[in-house]
Amino acid sequence: MHAGLKGQLVVQSKQMRAQGEEMKAYAGHMRDIVRAIQMFDFQISLPVLDLATPSTSEPLHPADAQ
Repeated sequence: MHAGLKGQLVVQSKQMRAQGEEMKAYAGHMRDIVRAIQMFDFQISLPVLDLATPSTSEPLHPADAQ
């Protein structure tokens, strides 16, 4: 194996290991946040999107086509 390529693989391996550790820490923080929310029984309201399906009795017309 070429020395330069081997060096790149070593660097990438270290970077992936570091990213894995960051992800573990992030997951731990998220678990703590969820636990705190549950412990204090917070009710978080998220906006509801209007996803009603359009009527199929008429074909769709662009607004500027009239």
